Amino acid sequence: NAAGAEVVEILEHAIDVTRSLTMELAPPILYGSGFVDALHWLAGWMEEHHQLQVLVNGSLAVTSIPAEVSSVLFRAVRELLFNVRKHAGVRQARVNVVAFNEGLRITVSDDGRGFSVEGVLQTPRSYGLFSIREQLASIDGEMNISSASYGGTVSTLSVPVLPTAEDQ
Repeated sequence: NAAGAEVVEILEHAIDVTRSLTMELAPPILYGSGFVDALHWLAGWMEEHHQLQVLVNGSLAVTSIPAEVSSVLFRAVRELLFNVRKHAGVRQARVNVVAFNEGLRITVSDDGRGFSVEGVLQTPRSYGLFSIREQLASIDGEMNISSASYGGTVSTLSVPVLPTAEDQ
């Protein structure tokens, strides 16, 4: 029956799209291999799908990140990289991960055209940045952005990270 075959095809397509979206938002490597490995995966994905070369620097050999925190941070970095791709006018970005006594700091930077931070944060179009700030606040984190016209942008995500049970 042609109608039945068409329904099956639509359902298979919906399942494929769902799997793809799940991989983009929270790839299994995030929970299996760790946060920095997930950022390396994201870098490859951004280059393959969006022609943005992402250089990842950092290691978290000592500090493990709780799943809720790593998920929020991964989505935030992903959104910031999309912003670089859409608005900076460059094809390269950097992600730096630094663990320190008080927590974790991640910077996403580019050498692009920059923007007026205050102007963008006050417009309704900045939903992505607003969402990042709200999600970070839910884990006691914060985001700071510095940008200059044709001087690039640096977005800094900071979160207090308590060691997980395996670290104690």
